[in-house]
Amino acid sequence: MTAELDRVSGRRAAAGGGLTPGERRVAELAATGLSNKQIAARLYLSAGTVEVQLSRVYTKLGIRSRAQFARRLGVPA
Repeated sequence: MTAELDRVSGRRAAAGGGLTPGERRVAELAATGLSNKQIAARLYLSAGTVEVQLSRVYTKLGIRSRAQFARRLGVPA
């Protein structure tokens, strides 16, 4: 069912339950210190979408703060 929904919606599921490409982009920008509003503007998303994606990233990576993004993703802060 999930695969069918992803196919219809155009979303690509992440291999092995990792981050989707969209979640990764949002997380990388958050790791550089951008606010949700700034991330939303840069990616042409709503701030609410950014919040949802970040909450999924927190859960998937098992982290609790933005400060942990850079270390987990290997993004220079």
